[in-house]
Amino acid sequence: MAIIVKSNFFEDIRAQASAWFTSAGITLPDPNNLEAVLFAYFSVKRRLISMQPRQVMRSRELQSRALSEVEKQALDMIEKQTMTGEALMPRLSKSIMRPDFNDGLLDDWGIHHLHLGNKIGQDGFFERGDPLLYVLVRADAVHFIDLLDHSAFEDDQLLQIIHENWPEKIALFRVPGTVPGSLSPQLSPEDRRKARKRLTVTWQASDGTIYLPPGGGATTAGLGSQVVSAADHLLEKALAAEKWSQENAEWFRDAIAKKTGKHLDELHFTFQLHEPENILETQSKTLYRLPFEEPTRASVQL
Repeated sequence: MAIIVKSNFFEDIRAQASAWFTSAGITLPDPNNLEAVLFAYFSVKRRLISMQPRQVMRSRELQSRALSEVEKQALDMIEKQTMTGEALMPRLSKSIMRPDFNDGLLDDWGIHHLHLGNKIGQDGFFERGDPLLYVLVRADAVHFIDLLDHSAFEDDQLLQIIHENWPEKIALFRVPGTVPGSLSPQLSPEDRRKARKRLTVTWQASDGTIYLPPGGGATTAGLGSQVVSAADHLLEKALAAEKWSQENAEWFRDAIAKKTGKHLDELHFTFQLHEPENILETQSKTLYRLPFEEPTRASVQL
């Protein structure tokens, strides 16, 4: 007798991602549209900085700045919060959880900005104002780039500092085979602000090194390209997982019978949107980690 496998992994993903927004008190404009839900989900998740202990690296430019006592205290507090893995969300933009918000600085250059305030307001965010701390976030470290005001979002100095202090962190984005210094035209801050809304554009360091956008750039729809890639990779993985569960139904049935004593003629699988993702056989409550490699999600912070 053939084993019946019941599953709808795309619906599982849509429902869980939508529920994540609901738990945060956020209403999605189209919660039944899988693509729209995933784009919103990965857009927000990428803007967040995951809570885990990280080293702190300060650029030479930041270390040479004459800081006020307030700025010193704020930087020290952020450094401590980073190294102990505390939540940095209260220092991020107040638009951080908006599904329709696109962060041009993050999408283009992969750079977050943090507010320096020492006091948290009733809305749960630290005080706003200038200057801002611009940072490059990686899994093992947060790189403090510099203290600059809000007008620096398109300032080449941000990437120049990364290039000079931590070139290995963006080496993957160097354009191979190009002649150093050959990029033309080079965008003004105003032109870059406009381009970020719909284009992926290159950048040239002062020594002529040419880079693709370290943040991935934007699609013509205005979404971060890494957000679109993350959504596509998840759906590809769900398709592969569904095929795997169907093709190995007998193995699952026998493994469940051996473990639980239950002999099932039907297997009911759901896709678990965790890290790493798994599938769950709901009748036996048996969880299975997927056996194939997960596509890389670049710098998406999950």
